[in-house]
Amino acid sequence: MDTDYDPGNQCTVPWQWGTTGIGYNVTKVPGGKIDSWKPLFDPAPQMAGRVSLLREASELVNCALIYLGKTPNSTADADLAAVVSLIRSLKGRVSKFSSDTYIDELAENQTWIAHGWSGDVFQAAGRNRNVAYAIPKEGSLRWADVMCIPKGAPHPKNAALFMNYVLTPTVNARISKYVSYGTPVTLAKALLPDEQLQDPTIYPPASVKLSVITPTGEKLQKWQAAYDSIVKA
Repeated sequence: MDTDYDPGNQCTVPWQWGTTGIGYNVTKVPGGKIDSWKPLFDPAPQMAGRVSLLREASELVNCALIYLGKTPNSTADADLAAVVSLIRSLKGRVSKFSSDTYIDELAENQTWIAHGWSGDVFQAAGRNRNVAYAIPKEGSLRWADVMCIPKGAPHPKNAALFMNYVLTPTVNARISKYVSYGTPVTLAKALLPDEQLQDPTIYPPASVKLSVITPTGEKLQKWQAAYDSIVKA
């Protein structure tokens, strides 16, 4: 409710939220469970070619910072250089960078460990019962998807009507139930199934270390530069 890009929510309104973590195949990973960033950023030899990373600067760089014991909002040159070195060292073990196809690849057993967003992984799990989602014990990222009306929009009243529709408790509950992301609409929670509300990977307890990053201005430029140097290497 109070971000550095829109203090006091003067221009934006959240409509869903979630976390960034790891989707994995319980029948393929060593021990059948993942609870750390290590299997993603230092995968076992038998995982080679079955690991994917998000194709998103402010997700890949910031999660790697957490794995390295740094603050996820860091823009220190030394920290970003360490991230670049880490990801480059994964060449040959990581199969691809993907922000969309990893859902199908997890579901179809092509990818065994995927850096991804909670709701995406739950969609894959709906098609493959061997897929699970983990928020690493070192901590991770929490984010919100928001709506806004651009300045000069030709139909702002219609846009406002649509935003109100999306935030109607019955509608937002239907969305949240389908995609398995958290709802920011308090009255929608009462309409959700208990198995979702009580799932700590959808609604993590306060003990889970989650950080909010805001990819704005110089921060985004530096993270993007680090990401570009990784994928262009």
